[in-house]
Amino acid sequence: MTAHIPLDPGVVGPLEPTEGTDSQRYWISLYAVPKSADVDTAGPGLVRSIRFHYLESEATAKVGQIVPLDQRTDPKVDVLFTAAGDKVVAVQCKTPADAPALRRVADRLAARAEKEDVIARRFSLLMTSRVLKVWVDHFVGAEGAGRPVARPQHGDVKMLVTKLFDQGEIVIELVQPYIPNPTTGELTESGRWMALLHSGAVSWFSGGPLLDPSSRRAALFDTKEAAFKAAIDFAKNRGLREI
Repeated sequence: MTAHIPLDPGVVGPLEPTEGTDSQRYWISLYAVPKSADVDTAGPGLVRSIRFHYLESEATAKVGQIVPLDQRTDPKVDVLFTAAGDKVVAVQCKTPADAPALRRVADRLAARAEKEDVIARRFSLLMTSRVLKVWVDHFVGAEGAGRPVARPQHGDVKMLVTKLFDQGEIVIELVQPYIPNPTTGELTESGRWMALLHSGAVSWFSGGPLLDPSSRRAALFDTKEAAFKAAIDFAKNRGLREI
């Protein structure tokens, strides 16, 4: 049985790897950040494989290389890369894995990333490791979906706004992301807002999260109004005229 699981961008965004110094910093490509996953299960609580989907079409993400993750057998794991060899397409367990086994696989992916010289491949392995660790309970069919335990919220934590410009409509998604604890990896509410832009009717408009120009990571705002205004300003700077 295969389950298609969307990956909440408000959770994925803070997991994106980066490295370097203030004067020279590198970030993962937006095209290497997974948007959803197809999870092939072998029964309750057991996973055979996880295939990731990205922004670009499936035609440009065909499998090219299938390599063993490492020499371990708890479980034995193959990693499927794109034809270019720079992005993880799927993680395949030779024997079905439960939640504890998948958490070990996440740690093994991170360890493998540290050995990679090619930065794009290193970032993709690390991104896959973090997504797997956060979504493991969801992937095996347990509650949680990678988020903290549900509890009452004060006010909206997500909003979709369709905005009309001279060349068509775009959709602005306002969300309050979860931030991972740097020590434990546990996700906690950030209390701030981020904006994600979807191209909508403007086919040439590049979607994705609104980035901080200095860090090139997802920009966070104190209020949803500030996030919305920043998204509008970004669209205007790209040549769209507000109607």
